[in-house]
Amino acid sequence: MHDNVTWIVVANSCHAKLYQVVKFPKLQEINHLEHPESRLLDQDLISTPPGRTFQSGGVTRHAYQAKSDPKQQEADKFAKDLSDLLSSASQQGKYGRLYVFANHSFLGLLRHHFDEHIRKAIIAEVPKDMTECSVPELEHHLSEL
Repeated sequence: MHDNVTWIVVANSCHAKLYQVVKFPKLQEINHLEHPESRLLDQDLISTPPGRTFQSGGVTRHAYQAKSDPKQQEADKFAKDLSDLLSSASQQGKYGRLYVFANHSFLGLLRHHFDEHIRKAIIAEVPKDMTECSVPELEHHLSEL
């Protein structure tokens, strides 16, 4: 197992970048994941229009709305996919330490899917979207942790 190997995850609901620490705090990008479905509008994610229902005790009809937000479902799918990738890499011994940078809502989704392997490896979680930061900016933020 590579306990001394550190990975950095920088993610939001649309894309994620994985970095490996080469020599603290120098980073090398090792993977880039895209989830374009998270950028789509709700009407583009729903294949059929909302159904119709009668109002209770009357004859008035109105559109039936789904209980879950399609964009939220897509973000949750991406969080699960990213967590599965991290879990597999951890079980294969590809890293032993992990830093996670993600906006607050996506970080919550990730935490929901993190297994024990990932939780044990986490050194720090930063609830901030840093997906648009350059590598030098990420290195600077990492050095301040």
